Amino acid sequence: SWILLISLHNRNPLVLYGGDAVLRLLLFWSLFLPLGARYSCDSVFQGDSERLPGRITSMASAALLLQVVFIYAFTVLHKSSPVWWEEGRAVYDVLRYDVLATPLGQNLLCFPLFLKGLTHAVIGFECIGPFLLFIPFFTSVVRTVTVFAFFCLQIGFGLSLHLQMFPWVSSVAMLPFLPT
Repeated sequence: SWILLISLHNRNPLVLYGGDAVLRLLLFWSLFLPLGARYSCDSVFQGDSERLPGRITSMASAALLLQVVFIYAFTVLHKSSPVWWEEGRAVYDVLRYDVLATPLGQNLLCFPLFLKGLTHAVIGFECIGPFLLFIPFFTSVVRTVTVFAFFCLQIGFGLSLHLQMFPWVSSVAMLPFLPT
């Protein structure tokens, strides 16, 4: 699947979005994980004969988790402009592009103060959210709430902007953080 996806992306580079790159990376790291033993049709029909532990700890699982964290960490580093931090008008500016904004996103333009708060909330959550995924105490509760918050963030992106499959891929990328 990974090789097929890479060949497809190399054949059509002009139609790619950020979600395509994330999908390629997730598929690459999944090559080294036993996903077929747990998340395949074969595992349903095999029964309990080959039981896997609840957690898989390996270099590949660490790389998969760090890949997702790096996506958000580098996104925050990329958002160093005053439009994000001081002025807080980045979300408003993005929604003004008719090509990117959905009808819901265009309707949100009527609430500039809300969008200013939303800009600060997005950048704040993208700063602190990845660290919340690795808190060593109350791990199950904190991770579940944080993954749910990332789902909500991606759903918000998907409802207000035309981002193709990026919100979906980014949401699926958070699933390995859920507790067993």
